[in-house]
Amino acid sequence: MNRRDGMKKIVIFTLILLFTFSFAGVSFAENTAQVSLSDNYIGHSTEYDIAFYVVNGIKTGSEISVNFDDSIPIFRNTDKANEITVNGVRISEDAKFFGHRIVIYSPVDIEKDSKTLIHIPSGIVQNPDTPGYFKLTVKAGGYSYETNYYHITDKSSVKNVRIESLSDGVEIKFKTGFNGSLQGYKTETVSAGPFTFAKPVPQDFIFIRFSHILSETFSSISKNNITVNGTNPPVNPTVKTHFEDTEDEEKEIAIVVPKNINANSEVKVVIKGLSVPDEETGTLYAKVWTSKEFTPVESDKIEIKSVYFVKTSVSVSPEMPDGENGFYKTPPVVALEADTGTDIETVETYYGFDGKTYKPYKGPIKIEDGEKTLYYYSIGYARKRKFTEGVHSINFLVDSTAPEISVESPLASDTPIYELRVNFSDENFDYAVVTVYGIDFTITNTNCDLPLYLFERSVPFSVKAFDKAGNVSKFSGEISLKN
Repeated sequence: MNRRDGMKKIVIFTLILLFTFSFAGVSFAENTAQVSLSDNYIGHSTEYDIAFYVVNGIKTGSEISVNFDDSIPIFRNTDKANEITVNGVRISEDAKFFGHRIVIYSPVDIEKDSKTLIHIPSGIVQNPDTPGYFKLTVKAGGYSYETNYYHITDKSSVKNVRIESLSDGVEIKFKTGFNGSLQGYKTETVSAGPFTFAKPVPQDFIFIRFSHILSETFSSISKNNITVNGTNPPVNPTVKTHFEDTEDEEKEIAIVVPKNINANSEVKVVIKGLSVPDEETGTLYAKVWTSKEFTPVESDKIEIKSVYFVKTSVSVSPEMPDGENGFYKTPPVVALEADTGTDIETVETYYGFDGKTYKPYKGPIKIEDGEKTLYYYSIGYARKRKFTEGVHSINFLVDSTAPEISVESPLASDTPIYELRVNFSDENFDYAVVTVYGIDFTITNTNCDLPLYLFERSVPFSVKAFDKAGNVSKFSGEISLKN
């Protein structure tokens, strides 16, 4: 190695050290995964669904390792292991078991940055006998993906709560949980003068809390209008009101259990006389719990539409932001459409961007660059009456242009000691990469003053600038040494 080459390496190394301490670099983001269980009760075998986005692509046959907590029992159930899937495709090679680790081999190619879903059926992983919070880690393609904490509990709850609107009432079905056995009421003899009578003594209760649309239709309910698995309760249910006289008012009823109900059993509660008025619009649902299982569980939801219903829906193209960090790189186009009840005769839709000034909607709206909020609403007319819905809004981050690169320093120098000055113009600038002598320098400011030593008469360099939306601009040039 001659003296000139040695000096060149020393100068380049020195510049790298100086630049490293002068500029912030780009750090790797933590790789995460999400996990969900079909059954989180202690001691039960459960299904696992593990989702993550792969950093690098995964080829068919590549190893994927799922690492569980040391207290999670794993069974070498080869029959069940054959039912493990990756993105919906069953594994074709046998899974391997190593203590608390399961190794599978991907049955499909998985592209970079794409979502991956691993499904492990029940019969392989068992919940521990002690409640707690646990994590697992997936290793694939040279990267690790750690999940959120998930909870294994010894407290069960009711399941599968469903609600149905009947012509003369509502029907609520649910299933009691593992600790959910309910005892029917008992009686005790009470004397009053020369008379005696049997007094019901409640043992357990079923609690139901109704959404606002049904809650405002009653203040009390007769026991004769209620059946639990076909049997009337012995007394009228108590009624408790939450958020009274507000738009969020909800009523909660406590029903005495009339007959024994086993754990893990289906329950059907029918309440007659409760119905949603024709002019009401809203969401019908209920929350259910019992005196043995205290956690309220919400039912499915039924959207109720009145004859004077007015609601504006919005559709956006592209449907989802096509850039990074929630940005649209393609200016989105918004279409508004009003849905109305059967009695609405005409409808008008309005929109604006400041929440104060509105104009009639005539057709699709193009959203320009910037941080924008679109406000919109509709008015329906029926029988000389006006029905105005509340104002809705939707937010947009739009950046359709790449950063502008400006090289401020002259590209000719009289001396080998040189400073490359580059400015970047973009409201959403993220970072840039300047490459000289094959070395990448990462810039996180909107201006760069990079000291260089010119070893040749012509030194090529390149610049790439990135904004937060994912737009990229490029520049290539040469620095000439005159002497």
